[in-house]
Parts: sequence; C-alpha cells; structure tokens
Amino acid sequence: MLETEKKGRLLTGRRGKAFLVIVPLVLGALVTRLFFIQVLWGHQLGALALSTRTVTEEIPASRGKIYDRNHNLLVGNEPASSVYADPGEIKHPDREAAALAPYLGLPAADLEKELAGRNDFVWLAHDLPFTRADQLKKLNLPGIYFLPGERRLYPQGDLAAQVLGFAGQGERGLVGLEESYNDRLTGQPGSFQVQIGADGRPILQTMRQLRPPTPGDSLVLTIDENIQFLVEQELDQIVQKYQPDTATIIVMDPRTGDILAMGSRPTFDPSNWQASPEQVWDGDPAVLNAIEPGSVFKIVTAAAALEEGVATPDSRYSYPGYIVVQGRRINDWNYAVDNDQTLSWAFANSYNPVFARLGLDLGAARFYRYVDGFGFGRPTGIDLPGEALGIVKPEDRATPLDLATMGIGQGISVTPLQMLTAACAVADGGYLMQPRLVKEVVDGAGKIVQDNKPLVVRQVVSAATAGQVMDMMRLVATIGTGGGAAIPGYSVAGKTGTAQVPGPGGYQAGRYVSSFVGFTPASHPAFGMLVVIDDPKGGQYYGGEVAGPYFSDLGAKILHYLNVPYDLPLPSPPATNPAPAPSPPAPPDLLGYPVSYARQILAQWGFNTSVSGRGPLVTGEHPGTTVILDTGPLPGPGEAVTVPDLSGLSVKLAGDVLASLGLHLQVQGGGLASRQAPAAGSKVGAGSTVQVQFSQVQGF
Repeated sequence: MLETEKKGRLLTGRRGKAFLVIVPLVLGALVTRLFFIQVLWGHQLGALALSTRTVTEEIPASRGKIYDRNHNLLVGNEPASSVYADPGEIKHPDREAAALAPYLGLPAADLEKELAGRNDFVWLAHDLPFTRADQLKKLNLPGIYFLPGERRLYPQGDLAAQVLGFAGQGERGLVGLEESYNDRLTGQPGSFQVQIGADGRPILQTMRQLRPPTPGDSLVLTIDENIQFLVEQELDQIVQKYQPDTATIIVMDPRTGDILAMGSRPTFDPSNWQASPEQVWDGDPAVLNAIEPGSVFKIVTAAAALEEGVATPDSRYSYPGYIVVQGRRINDWNYAVDNDQTLSWAFANSYNPVFARLGLDLGAARFYRYVDGFGFGRPTGIDLPGEALGIVKPEDRATPLDLATMGIGQGISVTPLQMLTAACAVADGGYLMQPRLVKEVVDGAGKIVQDNKPLVVRQVVSAATAGQVMDMMRLVATIGTGGGAAIPGYSVAGKTGTAQVPGPGGYQAGRYVSSFVGFTPASHPAFGMLVVIDDPKGGQYYGGEVAGPYFSDLGAKILHYLNVPYDLPLPSPPATNPAPAPSPPAPPDLLGYPVSYARQILAQWGFNTSVSGRGPLVTGEHPGTTVILDTGPLPGPGEAVTVPDLSGLSVKLAGDVLASLGLHLQVQGGGLASRQAPAAGSKVGAGSTVQVQFSQVQGF
C-alpha cells in the first residue's frame, strides 16, 4: 500500500508538470495562430471570404447607331432576350418543345432532343425579339430562362443593306459598315458586384463597385436616306424590266467624294440575312464586282490623250469602220463607216477605231500613268471591307493590241465605284477625290470623335483638260449615243458603255454589261451617277438605250428633291386648248402618289412643296402657295392599294407611278392620260392592272 501511494504521488507530479508545460504551449500556439489570422492574414482572408460570396455581373453596352447625313436613323437597337434551358428541371420535354416551337421558329422534334439531353445548360435562341420573348415568358415553362439584352434594329428594312451590313451573334459586325467600323460601334460593357446568400441568389442590397457601360460610338454617313430610297426604287424597276444578274446605281458628289446613295440588286433583309444566299449578302457589288467597263472608259482614254497633247477635241480621224492592230480587226460598235470625224464627234458616238488609235498613240508608259492616276488597279479607300482592286494587265506585258483594246474599255476590269470615282475627277476639274461613306463618328454624348474631311487623292489632269472632256460628254446626251439620258430642263454630261462579258475561251455570246455614267447640271454638277446593268434580258443591251433612261428618270427625281434650278429652257408643252386656269390654280390630286413623284409633278405645275412626315406615300394634300403633303407608309403585304389620279400624265410617267405602287399599266391611245379604270381613289390589290386612255387633249 505504501508503494501504491508513492507511485500515485510520482504520477501526479509528472502529470502536473506535463500539464503545466503543455497548456501554455497550446495556448501560445492558439494565440500565435489567432495573431496570424487576425493581424497578419486578416486582410487577405477577409478578401477571400468576400470573394467566395461575391459575384461580378456584366452589364452589356449598347452598340452604336448609324444615321444618314441628315441624322435620320438607319440602324439602331431594340430590346431582346436570349433563351436557355436547364434540362434537369424539365419533366415533359415533348410538351415543352411543342410549346416553345412557335415562338422560337424551330422544329419541335429538334427542341425535344435538346430538352431531353443530359446537359445542364442549353442555348435555345439568341436575340429573340422583346415582344415574342415576353409572350414566351408568360407560359411559365419549367427550366426555361431568359437573359435580357439588345438586338440590331434596321427600321428601313433592306434600304442600303449592302452598305450597312449587319451584326451577327454577340452583336459583332459581319459585313458592310457594321464590320469595318465594328470596333467603334462596339461599346465597353459595365459591371457590378453583388453578394450571394446561402441559396445562391444575389442579395441586391449588397450591390457595390458599379461600373456603368460605355455605349459604342455612332456613325453619321454621307448617304441621304431619300436619295437612297429613290435609287432602290429605280433598281426594282430595272429588275422588273430586264431581270439582270446584278444591277448597281451609285450617286456621288464629285466635289467632296461623298456617296449620296449606293444600291444593288439582288439585295437582302439585314434583320433576316440568313434567309438569303451568301453571295447576296457577303459584300457590296459596287466595290466587289470587277467588270469590263466598255466605252465609259473612253473618258480616261480621252483625258489622257488631251492632257498629253496626243489629240485635241478637233483632231480629225478617218477609218472605214474598223482598225487592224497586230492582225486583229477592232470594229466600231455599229460597224459604221465614217471616213472623216473629229475626236469630239467620235466621243459622242463612241467610235471604237479612234479610241483604239489613241491607246496606241499614247504608248504604254503614258497610258498606264493615267490608268494608275485615275485609281484603277488600286483600292479607292472606301469605308467598306473587302474592296476589289480590279484587274489591270502589268505594263511590262502590255502589247500594242492590249493598248488598243484598253483604249475602248476592253481587257481591263474595274469596280463600279472605281469607274464613278474616276469620272467624278473629270467633273471636279481633274481632282480625284477619295470616296467617302462615313462623314463623322460621334460618341454617346453626341461629340464628334472622328471627322472624316473630304480628301483629295491627287490631281490627275488639268482643269482645262477636264473641261474639254466634259464638253465632249455633253455632246453624248445631245447628239450622241446617250440621248436617252437627257433630262428636260437640265444639261447632262455623260458617257454610255456596252461591254461584252468575258468567259472561258473568249467573250460570251449574247451577254453584255450596259452602263451610263453622267453628271447634271453639266455646268455645275449637283451629283454624278453610275448605272450598271449586268446581263440585261429581253434583247436590248446598248448602254444608251438600257441604262441611259434610268439615269434620266432617277436624275430628274434627285434634282427636284435637291431643289436644283433648271439650267436649260423647258421644252414647250404639246399644243392644247385647255380651259382657262383658275387664279390661283388648284394643284392636281396626288393622294396615293409616291412622294417623289408628287413633288416632281407639283414642280412642273409651278408649285412649291413641303412634306409633313417621313413616309414614302402621299396621304393628305393641303393647297396653298406652298402645297403641304402629308405622308404615310406604303401598303403592307395583302393590303389594298389606292389608285392615284393619273390625269394629264404621259405614258412613261403614268407607268412609272403605277409600277412604284406595284400596279400595272394597260395603255390605250397616245398622248396624255384622260380617263382611267379603276377610277382614282379606288382600292385594288397589289399587282392589279389599271387601264388608262391617253389622248392628245388633256382630260381635266
């Protein structure tokens, strides 16, 4: 027992000592740990804890807008939603697929496969219109979620579609100005931080570190919405009559290089670009299509010859309707035999042998200097992506035959924009301007952050030479091949072009490119215009008879829109015996007319006009010293068309007015319209025919 007590005291002493040693050590370790956690690591661990319960949410930025030169909206944004699904929450994939299909425009069978899959996340749609997404939300389908955002809005439909381009998924520009200015149009997304609770949901009251988004810059174009509308309308008429492979019209201010309008057919809807073939939307034919220019290139040949002193406007030439170069016979376009003519006369009648001779007389070094100087074989610098250079045979490989054929516009390929830009240099005193589509770039506050001033590339020929070429171009529309391009009351300077289409083994039989390039008024051009019609069907193909009349028709509309004063006397009206006009005269009834035609007719009657609204159709008319026209939209698909009053119109103008409304003209007689059926004001379906009696005496 004594031994036991000794052992207990011994153990107790040892344990006590161990306890006295261990406890301070443990406490010291804890205090040290706490010191490291709270003092040395406190900030770092606190930030780590905060980060585990903090989520950063992105705030998308609005894409910049695109306006015309008058700040009319061409491209904007509208609310949209992206739709995704969590298949794990969906118990009846077949039912939900059937419910989703009408809203998403996708087959129900394809949707069911996605919803029945094993994925935790499935995208169903991007950029769904706000109204459709809102309707879909009201179905309250399990496992279907929405992310708010924006989608591109093209309020003018397919107007200038190939110029503007479109933005694809993620609001990234894919073609046109949307692509070339994508970095400027794309804004900087913002963000905010919010803490999440135990259930994983954001606690909005804890929002912190808000960084608002910065919207993208906007573009102000040189395009005029109204002129662009007139161009597109004219292109539709070209397609209806000639069914060409492509048709292009460009309108440019030769003094600045500003492109006032540029359109092509076929075209597409940028809001639904996927519905059109890739070759239609993937680039603008005005800058991508390399074609042989034909006789419009004689502008360059003549300018080079005059500037180099190789010829004068009065130089005389004698050829039996052809010229032989290196064993090849180059015929005149109509095989005419004219043994004695001046350069001016040869230009007006597009006489091939003379211009083949000029190419030879210039020689390779001098001729190529002007081909390059006028901008062929190099980019114009336009603001669009993927511009073609055209095809120019290298100078060191050019034979005399090459120089002769190039003198008449064969054996060289150019883009429509290159050709119009070169012609505009002649109209601007010999100065080549860089074509311009974007006038300004402005930020979200409307401040100009990039001002694209007109840019002179170089002076190609002297003002004297340019003036001589313009004088010869005036003869084209008066006594030459371009009579169809004449505009009553205005002087026109221009050049016709009829080019064969090259193919494997030579030129393709029966295929032509018809064109006309011109300026009006010739003495002080308000604009230059190029009309190119690739492979017109129906038998006609000469540029003067195919493209020239569209220059005349469209040019007259643009001149009236711009309020350009006449520089020539108007032709006398047909002899008639009308009843005395009331004083002041009442304007004609123009309800149902396209605004462009209404303004043209009122101008001919001597009235000033003012337009109220932005629609293309006249819906109301208020007589007075200045006639005020109320406007509205064109009839939609399936809607009735109001037949306008055609009294007093010529056959051509009546046909043009009806065609612009989607109606057809049946002509009876000749002269001016006197009676019509259905009567003015009647409602008819699109595509209906209006019978019009024309007579030599006005019927009103």
